[in-house]
Amino acid sequence: MQPSSGTPFYMAPELHDGGVHSTASDLWALGCVLYQCAAGRLPFQAPMLEELIDNIKFAPPQPLSGAGRAQCPGLPCCCQSHALLCSRPC
Repeated sequence: MQPSSGTPFYMAPELHDGGVHSTASDLWALGCVLYQCAAGRLPFQAPMLEELIDNIKFAPPQPLSGAGRAQCPGLPCCCQSHALLCSRPC
């Protein structure tokens, strides 16, 4: 197990449990950035770190509003469907 490093809002669920950085965790962070660009807000928010981590690990991100999708008409389908932000990928 390695020490945790990164910005909590963009860290993949497994990193909050002491997992290692990987391509999957990089794609998670990319999904967070794309979501923020489209929605103007982070996909997971909370006032306390423990609550944020619970949200990242167990709660789905809020769906992008019609305005968020309209601002980014070329946004890949994978981001619109939150595939990059799935805490339990298929």
